Amino acid sequence: TDRLERPNKIQSQFEFIKFMVQEMLINGNSFARIVFKGGEIISIDPIENGVLSETLVGSNVWTVQGSVRGQHIIVPYENCLHFRDLFDRYKTLEPVLETKLIANDLIKKAFSSGLQNNIKAILKLEGKASADTKIKIKESFNKVLKSGDDNVAVLDKGLDLETVNGGSHSFTESQVSEIIDMLDNKIHQILNVPLVMTGIAEGSYNISENLKISFIESLLPYIKMIEKELDYKLLTKKEKKKYYFKINYKSLMRTNDKDRMEFYQKAINNGIYTRQEIRKLEDLPYIDGTDSLDMSLNYVPIQKYDEYLEKRYNTSNVVKSEENNQND
Repeated sequence: TDRLERPNKIQSQFEFIKFMVQEMLINGNSFARIVFKGGEIISIDPIENGVLSETLVGSNVWTVQGSVRGQHIIVPYENCLHFRDLFDRYKTLEPVLETKLIANDLIKKAFSSGLQNNIKAILKLEGKASADTKIKIKESFNKVLKSGDDNVAVLDKGLDLETVNGGSHSFTESQVSEIIDMLDNKIHQILNVPLVMTGIAEGSYNISENLKISFIESLLPYIKMIEKELDYKLLTKKEKKKYYFKINYKSLMRTNDKDRMEFYQKAINNGIYTRQEIRKLEDLPYIDGTDSLDMSLNYVPIQKYDEYLEKRYNTSNVVKSEENNQND
């Protein structure tokens, strides 16, 4: 929507949105004053240190107080854009602190247990055994492992072998791995970021594409909130019947050239995009004759199917000739 060339004299559209989003994430809310002249919007100015308050308790009349370029202002809430954060980020610090305590406890246990050296596996025995017996069993087991080339050991009855993280990490490393998993989960809980963005998605055939989709999904609640606020505050009732605000995030989803061209080809063949609309998405200049929608003639409405066949193959003449042959 071509509402304004610039939100205000000192900011571009990008700078304005960036400032509003930063203030929203830091303070929980951000406000901008909408300035009218002759019923038209002429400027949208961010309000520094904006505070929303009710003029009288129970009056349901709200104002925003703050400053614009150093001047204190009080503006009716209806004349302000309001972006609000979807999370209480101070509250979400609690699981981070809990994770730090758990991590600290795990590290203490690792060093106090004397197991910080590499432990590849634990050999379990049935019943109790003396220290000398345990040493002899371990030496015998290691001797069995070293005796062949296939690294396969045969355990006596009553013995059970349990590897630590597949036998490739030390005890301390296994604890660190556990801490990392917990931190990934906490990041996911706090920032609403899918786990695929903080770790490796096992079994995923396309990590990059999953990251893009997950990134957009994490932004969608904010995008919808901002779009609805712009619709409500910047459009008149009459304009709302024809126009709406839409934040374009397709540029974030740009794939490789091959996949993009295949998508465009399908969009053209099915009459979804014109060639000019695709050229615009690719930042290419306008060319006359590229504004029309194209449709494939392979599909027709089923109600028009008989009419289509008659016009294309002149089936009425065929039917008449068959009738004449039968009469003869």
